[in-house]
Formats: sequence, C-alpha cells, structure tokens
Amino acid sequence: MSTRNDVGALAAVRDALPRTPVVSRDWPGVAASAPRELEYWEAVRVQMTGLRLPWGSETAQVMAAVAAHRAYWRPSEVRLLVLSESHVMTREAELEAQVPLEVFGHPGAPRSFVRMLYCLGYGERDLVQGRAYPNWGSPQFWKLLAAAIDSTLVPRVVERTELDFLKRLATKLEVLQALKARGVWLLDACPVALYAASQPKPPMRLLAQAMELAWPAYTREAIREAAPRSVMIVGKMVHDGIGGRIRALLGPSVAVQWMYQPQARRPVAEHVAGIERLRAMVEAQGQG
Repeated sequence: MSTRNDVGALAAVRDALPRTPVVSRDWPGVAASAPRELEYWEAVRVQMTGLRLPWGSETAQVMAAVAAHRAYWRPSEVRLLVLSESHVMTREAELEAQVPLEVFGHPGAPRSFVRMLYCLGYGERDLVQGRAYPNWGSPQFWKLLAAAIDSTLVPRVVERTELDFLKRLATKLEVLQALKARGVWLLDACPVALYAASQPKPPMRLLAQAMELAWPAYTREAIREAAPRSVMIVGKMVHDGIGGRIRALLGPSVAVQWMYQPQARRPVAEHVAGIERLRAMVEAQGQG
C-alpha cells in the first residue's frame, strides 16, 4: 500500500530529476522568473516597513519568488479573482530548497520553495529538495478550492485522508489546472507575509494596518491589472478593510462577494454557504 513514505516511488521520481545547483544569494533564477523586477518588490517592501510584525519582514527576493509562483498559474484572462490575506513567512535562505515539477508535466514551474498554496512543495515534504521547516501547508485552503471544483476531490488533497503522496500531488495539480482553465486566479491582499509558522496570529490592529499600507503600495494596481469579471474575498477582515474600495475600483458590472476564511470559528452552516457561493462563481466561469 502506497504512503507518503513509499521510498521506491519517491526515489523513482527524484532520480529522474536533474540535481539543482545551490543558488547564489543574488538569486538570479528568481529575478529572471519573477513577473516584475526586484527593484519593484524592494519599493513595495519599503512601503510596507511601517508594519511591525514580530518576526520581521521578508526580502524583495522572497516577494519576487512568491510572485513567480503566482504568475505561473495565472490564466490568460482572469474571470474570477479569489482574494485572501497573505502567504506565510518564508526566509530568504529557504529559497534554496527546490520544488521540481518536471516529471509531473510542469517543467516551467518556479522551483524555489515558498510558503504559499501555488508552491506545490508547501505542505508536501517529500517533494522538497533542501531544508524548509516547518512545512505544514494550508490544508484548509486546499479543501476549499477542491470543493469549489468537485466535492469528491476534497479528501484527496490532504494527507489526513490521502496518504499516498503521488496521488495527493496529482489531485492538487488537477485542482490548480481546473482553476486556471476556468480563469480563476488566487491573489493576496497583502504582498508580505502576515503569518509565520509556529507564531501566534497578529492582533487585528496590525492586520488592519497591513490592508491600509498594502492598498496604495500593491493591492490596488494588482487588482486593476488583473481586471477580473468577478471577485471572491476570503476573510471578513479583508472584506471589511478594502471590499468597498474594490467595488469602487472595478465598478458595478463586477460582482464582489466575500466568505469567511476556512479556519474561522464560525458555524458550519456559514462555511457551507460560503463554499456554495464560491462554487457557483467558479462554475459560472465555464471552461477555456
């Protein structure tokens, strides 16, 4: 029976991959694959320095690596923008850890590890070459997105209910490919990490400040550039902070809805209703 520790299967996958040389601290691979120059991300980082998070701030190199993963999965036309708070803190040294997807049909995918859903190595320890610890992933968001495509996929994207690493990864790729085919794209409202592994959640005043700083520094133009037909905001804090501005930015022809974060302490009925709204919005986009 296959599990995530199926050494034979994993060895076959990894043996088929070329070894990746250690990247220098200039991170030329990240700069080349990022959708914007490092100077842009440094300017955004500087504008966000007023946000005093307990674990500090990420570097422009990390922000560029996050953007590269997001750009890889961006559809040619963004029909539905799914907007959540932020990715999870990644240290610059962790960019050396590699996430190869060549044998899974994605040779052009960015390889640097970052803690975000679009990086398939986040939460999949067997896929990561190098040190990236802790690496718990975002099982709640994977279940949310799988449910938006097909509820039968939900138990197949989390380790608790699908122990086979290869099957789990194949299902995650199926979900991301289906989202892209439907024009669904995931975007963070804040360009820097608002959460760090093993650290307590920041107070609401800091999260609210992050929305205020990020709007002129990054979020407004990122949403304008995406030009979505519709928007689903994931998280009450994001909606309360910038939901009205998004509606004003995009105009009355663009539907903007919101739902609670999947990990929010809300009645089950409210989460079910949010998933149904998201599923309806995804289905409305059709295929291709």
